Amino acid sequence: MDIVIDYIGAPYFQQNLDVLALDGRVVQLGTMGGTALPEGVDIGAFVRKRARFMGSTLRSRSAEYQGELRDLFEKKALQGLIDGKFQNHVAKVFKFEEIRQAHELMEANDTQGKIVVTIDW
Repeated sequence: MDIVIDYIGAPYFQQNLDVLALDGRVVQLGTMGGTALPEGVDIGAFVRKRARFMGSTLRSRSAEYQGELRDLFEKKALQGLIDGKFQNHVAKVFKFEEIRQAHELMEANDTQGKIVVTIDW
């Protein structure tokens, strides 16, 4: 992979390095799985693959910056999602009454794609 975008963190760190291509990049956007690397992680791949690692979070950004980013998303990406040019994989859709099952599926960490919960108003 030329680029790996990871929201989980430490538990996926070695796997990210394993699939990373030469001159690849890992972008860390969250650490839901923790920040301490498991024993045995071999960071030598960073050198061998000339990899780059960068992290970012919106939490430390100003409300103005976050608003500008939202506006940029609307300008550059929203239409692509609407017309199907950009696709988002949905693993499963639940009704709000099934929120417990949705949460259990998320906790199992055995999905690829988004878990969606709908609310009928």
